[in-house]
Amino acid sequence: MPLIPYANLHQEYLEVKPLVDQAINRCLENSYYINGPEVKNFEQRWAEYTQAESCAGVSSGTSALMLALWAVGVRAGDEVIVPSMSFISTAECVSQLGAYPKFVDIDQYYTIDLDQLANQITSKTRAIIFVDLYGQTVDIDRIRAIAGNIPVIQDSAQSAGCQYQGQRVGSLADLTCFSFYPGKNLSAIGDAGAVTGRKDLIDIIQMIKDHGRKEKYLHELTGWNERLDAVQAAVVSAKIDYLDRWNQRRQANADIYFELLANCDHIQLPKLNPVSSHVYNQFVITTKQRNELKEFLSNKGIEAGIQFPLAMHQQPVYQTNIQLPVSEQLAAECLSLPVHAQLTADDVRTVSQAILDFVN
Repeated sequence: MPLIPYANLHQEYLEVKPLVDQAINRCLENSYYINGPEVKNFEQRWAEYTQAESCAGVSSGTSALMLALWAVGVRAGDEVIVPSMSFISTAECVSQLGAYPKFVDIDQYYTIDLDQLANQITSKTRAIIFVDLYGQTVDIDRIRAIAGNIPVIQDSAQSAGCQYQGQRVGSLADLTCFSFYPGKNLSAIGDAGAVTGRKDLIDIIQMIKDHGRKEKYLHELTGWNERLDAVQAAVVSAKIDYLDRWNQRRQANADIYFELLANCDHIQLPKLNPVSSHVYNQFVITTKQRNELKEFLSNKGIEAGIQFPLAMHQQPVYQTNIQLPVSEQLAAECLSLPVHAQLTADDVRTVSQAILDFVN
């Protein structure tokens, strides 16, 4: 393991080991594997935490997006507007339903450019997805005003615990999709996800995630097998009470970066949207010397990441002739520094000093 790892899942586990071990053992001792009380308990707790009408636990953040799109009525031939800078799932799920992702550039906060969004809506637009990239969200009131009657889906895979105007994400869009993939602010020990939001839509997702049924062997819809397994539900539930304190540690680590790197030449620090808190699933700087800096840090035992080296409209599967310059520049220059909750203040100072050494 590097001297300062990008993520430290083992240290996170040790911090909550008794609770996580109890959760897993409870599932094993009671043979809770699929559905059952552990999943229902998680769904109730996550709905309460996010202040959402309802919650459906699902098998991954990707399945959350796909099921949300289907629930709001996206079908083959429709268009769905998405920001180009995101993990591939955001567009991939649109394509899997036979619809077409319509890519929009991002703004200075690395989230969907709302000025461009308004000009991209057509008669074929069936939904809009916005992404809380790196851990902060957008002006949700404005995006809902722009959308009008078009369903709005929030991709909160990187923003669990983030607040918009003082209210936690999860109830502010028609549907909000979460990922609990290891390394997220709130993580499982495998793939796991959830959708929160309007109860009428969550009721549909509860059916289609489980072969289109409400009760065993009575199938009302054609669905999928995208259930959240009970072990993952139990583990995530065990960690919910830690999420806010872990986010506060991430924010404290980010504050140190801001202080120490404020006057660092050739390094651009992230801009903070005043309508949103930032939970720093990633702390992303940009520099034209991204690859050289990443290698320099690696040689000092510091692990950094790149989220993401290509915008979605640049991916081979989607390559188009459109130009989205802000997304393209971010993809070429972004570098994610360690910011996780198990990082110490001294670790952050060490990373910062290494960056200053590189620049100077």
